[in-house]
Amino acid sequence: MPDTIEYDFQQAITLEGAVTVDVANVDPPSGPYEVEILSMRRVTKEGGKVTLRFGCVVAEDGPARGSAFEIVAGTDWTKDFNKRHITNLLVSVGANRDRLRGAFMLVPQMFVGRRAFVFVKPVPEGELDETGRPLRASKNFMTREEYLLAKKSAQLMQASAIPMQPVAPRPPVQAPVVQPAVVMQPVPVPMQPTTTTGAPVVTPPGATVQAPAPASNGAGLALVAPAAPASNLDLGGLFGPTGA
Repeated sequence: MPDTIEYDFQQAITLEGAVTVDVANVDPPSGPYEVEILSMRRVTKEGGKVTLRFGCVVAEDGPARGSAFEIVAGTDWTKDFNKRHITNLLVSVGANRDRLRGAFMLVPQMFVGRRAFVFVKPVPEGELDETGRPLRASKNFMTREEYLLAKKSAQLMQASAIPMQPVAPRPPVQAPVVQPAVVMQPVPVPMQPTTTTGAPVVTPPGATVQAPAPASNGAGLALVAPAAPASNLDLGGLFGPTGA
């Protein structure tokens, strides 16, 4: 016999008080989301197992916005977790905690179109269900208080995971190079020979100097031969070696 799926139904539940279950404390918070409940249906399996299935879409800003998934809630009220899970859902959509006591009916109109909070916990990779199919992530309803705490914890974990930027080493400080002082040694200057009158004698190239002749009778001075024409003088020779 195929599964029975109902969209218009009433599900009886009996609670002993608003005792919620903290689904976010199993592992470090890794996926708290605010969602909108788009649909609710009741599925009865062939063996008689009844579950409530909620179609949800992530409604908060972020990379996961618009992601759709389904949350399954059990209806075996002898199991404490099932009752606390539904209590999480009721508180999440705004139910009064003080009134969550006694027997009442769960109907889709209580949840469809409302905002709720869920926690998505990935399962270890490679794990399979009883049919051999890969297990999907565990998804459970949580209260608004649990959601806010999980969000804050996730932000702190993300901030602590940001690697510190390495500080570039500063270049070594070079000591100033001190140039050795240059000591100027005095250069001896050769002395030029002088005549008896103290003035140096400079003889132009080509000129002939005649030694003084002894004084003659009637002549008081010796005659000096005339110098070469000025056009034949090598001016550079006055400050450098003479030409041959």
